[in-house]
Amino acid sequence: MEFRQLRYFACIAELQSMTKAAEVLFIAQPALSMQMRNLEEELGVQLLVRHSRGVHLTEAGQLFLEKAIRITRDIEAARRIAAPADAPDNAPVRLGINPSLDPDLIARILRAANESLLGTRITILEGASDQLVEWLLDGTLDMAMVYFIPDDASGIACDHLFRDDIVLLTDNEQTPRAGVPFEQLTAMPLMLQPRPHKLRSMIEAAAAAIGREMRVPFEIRSVNMIIDLVERGLASSMLPEGAAKRAAADGRVNISRIIEPHLSLDLSLAYLEPKRHSEAEVTLRRLIRELASR
Repeated sequence: MEFRQLRYFACIAELQSMTKAAEVLFIAQPALSMQMRNLEEELGVQLLVRHSRGVHLTEAGQLFLEKAIRITRDIEAARRIAAPADAPDNAPVRLGINPSLDPDLIARILRAANESLLGTRITILEGASDQLVEWLLDGTLDMAMVYFIPDDASGIACDHLFRDDIVLLTDNEQTPRAGVPFEQLTAMPLMLQPRPHKLRSMIEAAAAAIGREMRVPFEIRSVNMIIDLVERGLASSMLPEGAAKRAAADGRVNISRIIEPHLSLDLSLAYLEPKRHSEAEVTLRRLIRELASR
């Protein structure tokens, strides 16, 4: 059994898709499938059930996943402690980003990194905040721009970047307003990301606080798909402003401020401590802090 097989298995289990896992891991899907078959043969049990919609874990797979996550974390922790002080400093820097982030901000960060970190490759992985934290802990990422850190995640340091307002997205048939009371949104059919997404939890908590429930006929995880469907008039939605303002500037959707109460998410830059950070990592963290504050 190889360490990489454990990482591959944990990623597949998280994404519930061999195709998506292959993209995230930068490995060909046939090679990934072979690694999983080899792992199952070595263990003598079936871990995954393949079907047309992706994969799901068997009962044995669920039990093995808990052990695999614990082992990968322990190995990465040992690597960080044992890393020699004179280790090579030219490795790629791996940055995780949330799909709700403003693409203009990411473009500015990468341009600045390209100028300041000559010869250093920046690898970008996209995922929800909980997935990015997992990748930080198992060593897949060096740092991540996240909206929240789970309470049970230890050894992670955070630099606060900015507060991202939550806005209402509507199609162009509806006139944008300066401020929409939150209570009015509880009567609207909305597309929201599925539970237990942090934003979904925040929205439902705000509704519960005023004795209301949200109307959510459609649950969609993809931010880009939500924006596309709002543009086509399927329903309205609520997203961080950074995710929506490019589409609004292009005239695809309208955005309106939400008031009474005002909703927002805090974006932070997360990274592991203690860990020996390369000069490139330190420089990229500085660039992200500087550009995010503008």
